Amino acid sequence: MKSPKKVQNTLTRLRTIREEKLTNRKYIRFGIGDFIGVPSIFTSHKHTHTQLQEELFGEIQCYAYLKMQAVTKAARNLFFHRQEVRTLCASANIYQQITVNKVAGALGGEVEGIELHEPLTATLQADLKKALNDHSVLVFRNQSLEPQSHMALAEVFGKIEAHPIVKGLPDYPNVLQIVKEPGAPTRFGEVWHSDNSYLERPTSISILRSLEVPPYGNDTLLTSTYASYDTLSEGMKATLLKLTGVHSAKRAFSVEGHRKENFNEKEGKMAYMVNEILTQETRHPVVCTHPDTGRPALYINSMFTLRFDGWTEEESKPLLDFLFQHIARPEYSCRIVWAPGTVVMWDNQCTQHIALGDNWEHRRIMQRVTVQGPRPSQ
Repeated sequence: MKSPKKVQNTLTRLRTIREEKLTNRKYIRFGIGDFIGVPSIFTSHKHTHTQLQEELFGEIQCYAYLKMQAVTKAARNLFFHRQEVRTLCASANIYQQITVNKVAGALGGEVEGIELHEPLTATLQADLKKALNDHSVLVFRNQSLEPQSHMALAEVFGKIEAHPIVKGLPDYPNVLQIVKEPGAPTRFGEVWHSDNSYLERPTSISILRSLEVPPYGNDTLLTSTYASYDTLSEGMKATLLKLTGVHSAKRAFSVEGHRKENFNEKEGKMAYMVNEILTQETRHPVVCTHPDTGRPALYINSMFTLRFDGWTEEESKPLLDFLFQHIARPEYSCRIVWAPGTVVMWDNQCTQHIALGDNWEHRRIMQRVTVQGPRPSQ
């Protein structure tokens, strides 16, 4: 029986072979566990479907690419150590029924092999949760969600919430419709932010889908607050770990935060509700630990963070400005180009985003559903 170290070496070899994208036609794809979800295809003239099933005793159903001469040996190793392999795969970017292709270095993955409007099996739900933890942002193309299936997708990640300030659809109050009309000089989400960070329990997951998009422009940028924290100096990290940010919606949503005419333009077809939350302030640690991954991330943003607790706004401004610029560095970001049927899901606990407004000539209509998260903590 092989040692766990040799099992690790076997798994590494399988991953390497898989990444070669079947450039050598002597590779074979077959099932060995619960971690790479693509249909089983048996193409070998040397090993039949039945032989491989017998080799694996019908117990392991993960997919991998193996060289022909390594099939029997590697399959036997993985059978004897399937629990170790599953443990190793639980920490790798490998999934049972979906494929995720990275879209940028710091964050973002485009998902294939799923129809979001269909009921999601427990396996697919687990894949999506793991993929979101791995990539922070997930992109799905050519989807056909409706409000009901949009909400059902969000419920996979927790309790869905209505926007506390902006009214949702009449028949679906938890679905926020975001409209940018042609010629409108402002747009919703025009500043880098994490959704609803001014709440005691801010939004964790946001899922945005396109209904009507312009032929070009009005893209969405997202940035990793894992990366922006990780790249700070140890001295700066130590300083920020002691600080608490003060968050409020008043600068973004209240009339006092805008000239009256700009607020009316911003409102457009989106109905804003008078809400006491506009006058409230909420405090969250500047550095928060992600509840699932355990990784530290910056949790301040230029839309909702007013100052540091115990500091004046004037005192806070230099450090906040540095951090806001640092968070928005291009190397920490990815860019989403929208098309009909695109769905984007992101984790506000480790990302920020901004809507670009570079196309004033065309209408843009999106719908968003969000999930209530836990109270941020270190």
